[in-house]
Amino acid sequence: MSKRNLVIGAIAISALLALSLNSLALDLKPLYSFFETLIVLLTVILSSKRIIKSSYAKFIFIGLALYLLGHISLMFPPYFPYGSYSFVVANLSFIIAFSRLDSQNHKVPLIILALIGLISFLTSYEIGIVRILSEVNLFILLFMCWKGLNPYLTHKNKGNKQTAAAVCLLLFSYACVNGVLHSSFIEVAGAVSYWTAITLLAISTYSQP
Repeated sequence: MSKRNLVIGAIAISALLALSLNSLALDLKPLYSFFETLIVLLTVILSSKRIIKSSYAKFIFIGLALYLLGHISLMFPPYFPYGSYSFVVANLSFIIAFSRLDSQNHKVPLIILALIGLISFLTSYEIGIVRILSEVNLFILLFMCWKGLNPYLTHKNKGNKQTAAAVCLLLFSYACVNGVLHSSFIEVAGAVSYWTAITLLAISTYSQP
């Protein structure tokens, strides 16, 4: 078995352990956070092989490393704001990575994503600086999703499919976490979507130039 498959297997096992802990009616949040952070660490390791040879892989690696920093910061309340900023900067790194791929700018997904952003803005119940930060974060996420979809809509190869699936899952995960409806099922769906998305991003570094 290759090292890549070993890391992917470790990600799957960590995800199953995290979901098992989440399903228990016990106060195991710190342990759940540990396994979630471990999943992100494993994706960073998975994406590190081609960072010297590939500009795309380098910026995916940087983005995932910033996600990892964000998760670690969120585990310590005094550093919570820094964790939030790390996720935003990570998404900017992903945008740079997707810009390295050969693609055209497709208008239809841009219009659809812009409508999603507009609906979110008009229906947001947050106020003040919190709302501004939330909308800026969503704007960057939607723009990242568009940049990630363009390569697939231009060239439907394996790497572009992985990238497109990843950004769609990240957007879905964001909707699960920040949506109006909240339930244990939506929480699990959001977590699994997020873990799958970052794993696909890491795997895509092996397929993309």
